[in-house]
Amino acid sequence: MGGVASTALASDPTATAQTNSAVVEDSKKGGISIAPVVGYDPTFKFVFGGAFFYETEGLSLGTDFNLNFKEVYQLHINLSHRFSDDWEYQFHSGITKGFDPYYGEGGETRPEDFTHLWGIKNSSKLKLVYHTSKIFALGVFTDLRIRTEEAHKGETFARRAPDETSGAVGMSAEVDTRDSVRNPQNGFRFTVDATYMPSKFSTLATLKDSGQIEGSFIVYKEILDDVIPETIAAFRVMGGYSLGEPSYMYRYALGGANQMNGYGDNRFRGKQYYLQQTELRFPIWKLFSGATSLGFGDATDTKFTNPKLCYGIGLRIGLPPDWVSKIRIDVGFGRDGSGIFANFGQTF
Repeated sequence: MGGVASTALASDPTATAQTNSAVVEDSKKGGISIAPVVGYDPTFKFVFGGAFFYETEGLSLGTDFNLNFKEVYQLHINLSHRFSDDWEYQFHSGITKGFDPYYGEGGETRPEDFTHLWGIKNSSKLKLVYHTSKIFALGVFTDLRIRTEEAHKGETFARRAPDETSGAVGMSAEVDTRDSVRNPQNGFRFTVDATYMPSKFSTLATLKDSGQIEGSFIVYKEILDDVIPETIAAFRVMGGYSLGEPSYMYRYALGGANQMNGYGDNRFRGKQYYLQQTELRFPIWKLFSGATSLGFGDATDTKFTNPKLCYGIGLRIGLPPDWVSKIRIDVGFGRDGSGIFANFGQTF
């Protein structure tokens, strides 16, 4: 997260098709998945493109490109490589040319506040991870974010934030007991990131040094073994807090396909946030599985207000030829609207 709004379609190379036992077992061996992208998002509407996923025991690569009739173009790359028993590097990058959906700041924005912020946005993060044991890891990372804002034909230009190129450095810690990275059915994962954004790493002349602390705790548990095998209960709680005044690109954002999908991308923004999500994931038939979800959260600069509730139901479809990823279609509902979201992998 870290202030970047959820994208219409973003690949998740760590996720795999949650289907019957034979397919799950095959996915553990790795392979490739290729898929055309034909999706829908309440912000960007109909989306077209393609995606490619490659998985081996120590390497995971996912990339997708998409465009739509709203003149928005997006490219995402997610790469992780365990190049020794103890060391791993991870690279995540996303670039959008078109518009950033914007509703304002805080947790009390309205759908009618929606506006387009036209320009280019890029966020890239490179992390080096040292695995001290089977379940514990430490990491260091760099985080570069770039944004421009420009006029667009037929629309009145009213700048919301200055153009920026800003960098950050940080450290992370992780405890991971999941039984599978690609297809977790039992275990938990706890992560915490500490990020420092020095003013000298930014083109913004008035920006001061700032920092952020962000944590996430996820639990997976297989339930109803005797009734519906491979039914998984997944629970996630997240939160973040900023020290100082982060720039536009480093402010937290909620809404979209991955966080609170009952609301549009970039709907709630602030210096601090919290989020809770619960999913029940269940097999349907062969390559098809489903999920129901319930969650709430808020983002603000001052005091948190009422939690924003969201809930939904979704379908997951394994992607050929090796089923190492899946496409996800969700219908989400919020307090003042709803939407259909398409993405890859599980939500978390």
